Amino acid sequence: MPLLPKVARAALHFWEEPCISGKNGSGTVFFTGCSLKCAFCQNYDLSRANRGKVITPLELADIFKILEDKGAHNINLVTPTHFVKEIVKAFEIY
Repeated sequence: MPLLPKVARAALHFWEEPCISGKNGSGTVFFTGCSLKCAFCQNYDLSRANRGKVITPLELADIFKILEDKGAHNINLVTPTHFVKEIVKAFEIY
């Protein structure tokens, strides 16, 4: 059984360097379940607290489209590596 992604937040994110977020924001998807346990993680509440919603690759592809429709300059995946197989499926659908 595939490990389905768990997303804590997906929204336009304006608080990175201007070359990343531009004027419209970066289409950021924060995944949960990170196992790195970095001592100074700035995204602990989202990446490690196991909050969020389990979604399918189709739902993730829909999130990418919604972010694009909102004017996102890019799709920015935060702590995604443990869901890479399902993310690839989502991009194939997208």
